[in-house]
Order: sequence, then C-alpha cells, then structure tokens
Amino acid sequence: MHSPRLPSIAFGFWISVFAAFQITVAADLDEPPIRALIVTGGGIHDYGIQSEILTQGIGERVNREIEWEVCHQGLGGSDEEIPLFQNAEWSQGYDIVVHNYCFPGVTNPEYIDQILAPHREGLPAILLHATMQSFRVSDERWFEFCGVRARGNHAPGAYAVEWLLPENPILRGVQPWMTPAGGLFPIE
Repeated sequence: MHSPRLPSIAFGFWISVFAAFQITVAADLDEPPIRALIVTGGGIHDYGIQSEILTQGIGERVNREIEWEVCHQGLGGSDEEIPLFQNAEWSQGYDIVVHNYCFPGVTNPEYIDQILAPHREGLPAILLHATMQSFRVSDERWFEFCGVRARGNHAPGAYAVEWLLPENPILRGVQPWMTPAGGLFPIE
C-alpha cells in the first residue's frame, strides 16, 4: 500500500504548473467556474487519495472557482480500456482534463486516438506521474502528446540529484540533494 502523501517532486511540480496556469487566466474573477475533469485509475497507486489531494490543493491555490469531476475507473490491471474513453464525447463540457492513471498495457491505437482527439482539437491537458508511461503502442502517438518518452520506471528509492555543469550561474548556491524515496520515470 502506498502512502497517501504526495508521491513525488514531479507530482508537486505539475500541481504548481496547473495553479500558475489557472491564476494567469483568472484575472477576471467574474468568470464562470473552471470545469475540470480528473481521469484516474489503474492498479498501482492510491488514485482516490491522489484525487482528493489534487482537488483540495489546487482549489486552495487558484483564485477562481473550479468545478471538479473525478472519473475513477480501471481498478484492475494496467491493460484495462476504461469505459470513459470508449465514448467519443468523453471530454464534452470540460475546460481542462487532468490525466492521472497508469495503463501501459493498453495498446489499441483506435482507443488511444479517441483519448487524444479532444486534445488535438485544443482541449488543455495536464499529465501526471504514470500517465506518461501509459499506452505503449508501436508508434509514437502517445509519447508525442506527452512531449517525452517514459516507457517504465525504476524501483522505488531515493536518488541523488547532481549537477552536470556545476559552474552554470543558475546553480550558484544550490547544493546537490537526495530525493525522497519514490519511483523514478526515466525519460528517453
């Protein structure tokens, strides 16, 4: 069983990105609430707790009301095609979708295209944690959407953060450190 704490620095980073994005677009407080969908599931992590942390934490940091809908499906293995994405209209009515799941065993290109379709049309998305290693098809369609290739993860543990160019001015005064124990997703 995984701890209900935030699972990684990257997780917190993406929460910050989401908050910054929303604060930027929320200059007019008379705007209607943001309609946000969190799609979550898979058999690896405690996605129920993560959804609570995300909705509460982002809500506390954004100066605009957010109407959240959490779709938690796929409680079994990593090869499950969840029902939500089988509907071509799955994203209708939302302003943004937060993808937070782990389905690396799903390889159906048509199913993946249905997930990608609204984002290809401009619907904003945030991809968290194991989402980026999901949907391993024979081509690059999913990884092109993610902007990275993450085909797996290392065993949980603490990792050293060391500088390749310690003389770089941006690193002045910043010391190397060890990450908290957690999973690491190698980026190709």
